[in-house]
Amino acid sequence: MKAVSAYAQELLSGLTRTCEYTNDNNYISLSKVPEKNRHLLLWQEKKEDTNHQLRIELSTVQFFDLLETIDQLCADNYTLPQLQDHLKPLSSRHRQGDISIIQQSTPAVLGFFSLALVAIALFIIPNPSIIKDPNQELKPTPTQNNNKQIPPLPLPRK
Repeated sequence: MKAVSAYAQELLSGLTRTCEYTNDNNYISLSKVPEKNRHLLLWQEKKEDTNHQLRIELSTVQFFDLLETIDQLCADNYTLPQLQDHLKPLSSRHRQGDISIIQQSTPAVLGFFSLALVAIALFIIPNPSIIKDPNQELKPTPTQNNNKQIPPLPLPRK
């Protein structure tokens, strides 16, 4: 249970540490198989005894199913009352190093300066002149002279 929990913490957090559990009768170790994207569960009677070992290769889905099953067993006090959950979070010494203030502030400073450059560029560009819409030009209003009727032309005689 402790080895599976420690390996799950390592897998999810990305912080590497040893994921093995040893007591008088058992040695349990979990490790990642790098070329297959799978996980190797190794059980031995004793750490030095490699003759009597059980190797189980798990996919990621199978590993998280195992983790969920162990969590459910720990949560159920009636199934296995002797099973105690003594899990602890990782200590701060396993934490990855801090990122420097320069690396943290670089994106914000670059964003501020790019915004300032765009504002200056827009300030320098002249305002566009007003363009009249040709569809809204005033049309000449009909006057009385334009309303005169044209007399019909006489037809030519033969």
